[in-house]
Amino acid sequence: MIKDIIKIIDDVRAIDIVCYDMRGISPFYEQVVICSGKTERQTLAIMEHLKDYCHTNKIPVRVEGKESGKWVLVDMKEIVVNIFIPEEREYFQLEKLWLDVPMIDIEQYV
Repeated sequence: MIKDIIKIIDDVRAIDIVCYDMRGISPFYEQVVICSGKTERQTLAIMEHLKDYCHTNKIPVRVEGKESGKWVLVDMKEIVVNIFIPEEREYFQLEKLWLDVPMIDIEQYV
């Protein structure tokens, strides 16, 4: 599933995509993806593509933050995707939370 998620995000031209392997670290999800859209409109487009994928594949999905589009969280149970505009991503700096968490090499998926 992570391969499909990364491909969708890349196809919609998200920038600065990173993925963390949370297996054995978090009891709630297996991977965390962080990416940016250049604008709020693009973050919402990324979110919509992910929701469409989930509905097509009967994957439960919850979305938070779609009202503003500055930081949208897409929760697919096993995978959580954080989509930011660059200013919000810089402000919250989620990557600093997981400095010791192994990253997944996404180059194999794009």
